Amino acid sequence: MENVVKITNAGALPVENLPEEPIAEIETTGEVKPEEPHNEAEIFEEVSIENSDKPIEHVRSPELRRRGSKLIMTFAAAVGAAAAARLALTDSAALQAVSQSFSGTFGAIFLRQTAFGAVFLSAELLLGFFALGDFLVWALPFLCASGTVLRLFANGSPKPIAGSVICVGAVIFGAAFSAEMSSLLMRLSRGGTVHLGESPRAAFSFKILGCFAAVLLGAILTAALSS
Repeated sequence: MENVVKITNAGALPVENLPEEPIAEIETTGEVKPEEPHNEAEIFEEVSIENSDKPIEHVRSPELRRRGSKLIMTFAAAVGAAAAARLALTDSAALQAVSQSFSGTFGAIFLRQTAFGAVFLSAELLLGFFALGDFLVWALPFLCASGTVLRLFANGSPKPIAGSVICVGAVIFGAAFSAEMSSLLMRLSRGGTVHLGESPRAAFSFKILGCFAAVLLGAILTAALSS
């Protein structure tokens, strides 16, 4: 026995009697406004560094810290100068050891003064490439200023003062640059990221080279006035 199911259209609405739905008309002007470019790509290009496979956070060195480093180094030099002045006034034996620093021919004075400043700048360059150099570099302006004051007291003449001040100033700036480089390495060792427009090592070396040029200028002036 076969089961037969008969399907009819009884009760269904005829197609021609279906209500027509209104079709919304879309007005087009023929001009398509282009989508504005996303700004994240532009931001990424500004903070990215060449040959880097990940975005680098752009962190500028605070100007307050730069000024603070110079103030600390200047203060250390002032303390060293004051300590040396007191030693020179109370202990004459300390003056005898450096009594010949500013005496001799032009070449001899120039070489001694250049070597004096170059020793401190070399130490500052070395400490700048260590993350912990920031805690030690302040001693260099202290020693440079104290040694300079002892040599000036031993000489007893104001002629070498101008050149000596230039030399001490170069050492102070070199120590500040060294402290900034050390703090940068310390920040990187803690996982921080810093974006600079140029190589930090090259910029630091160039600054130390500029300080050495100032030492040469001071040595020429000292030798010219003392010889």
